[in-house]
Amino acid sequence: MISLRAELLGPDGLPADLYKTFATALAPHLLYVFEQSVQEGSLLISQNEALLVSLPKPRKDPMELGSYHPLAMLNTDYKMLAKMIVARLAPMVPDLVHADQNGFVPAQDTSHNIRRLFCVMHYSTREWQIVGCLVLDLEKAFDSLEWPCLFGVLRQLGLEPLFLRMIKLLYTSPRVQVRTSGGISEPVEVRRGTRQG
Repeated sequence: MISLRAELLGPDGLPADLYKTFATALAPHLLYVFEQSVQEGSLLISQNEALLVSLPKPRKDPMELGSYHPLAMLNTDYKMLAKMIVARLAPMVPDLVHADQNGFVPAQDTSHNIRRLFCVMHYSTREWQIVGCLVLDLEKAFDSLEWPCLFGVLRQLGLEPLFLRMIKLLYTSPRVQVRTSGGISEPVEVRRGTRQG
């Protein structure tokens, strides 16, 4: 069964340890549910729910809205499906993502691009060349992702229709409930972005 850590619990309250302890008994049933979901084009409503909590950013003013990270507490079975999809997608990443993309790519970090920038600056100084650099960092990128655009890009990249259907499962009618000190809200349907959790 997919590698899982003990984490915050999703709305169903089922911990990763439960799935680990009963992996042999649960795996065939989960696989069946996931296969049925791919055929039907959607997960069970309960699988696609999350609790949204706000975590304070270190050394930030707690009175400012931007001083908090939203975190979606996802159900363990949903996370397992997402990890299976990521595991299948991982070998394709070098062909799909440009080498200059460092954020959120395993074994890459921004130090490569920082070093490249220093090399460009050194070259321009040594050769007396005028150069320009464009650095893009999409603010709130996880929140602003438009799903039709994502699916269109994945289709253009040549992902198999079956694999694309698997990815769409994660974005078909997801719902969140916001947890605050006053309780938990009614479910709200999410229509764009990627839940981080």
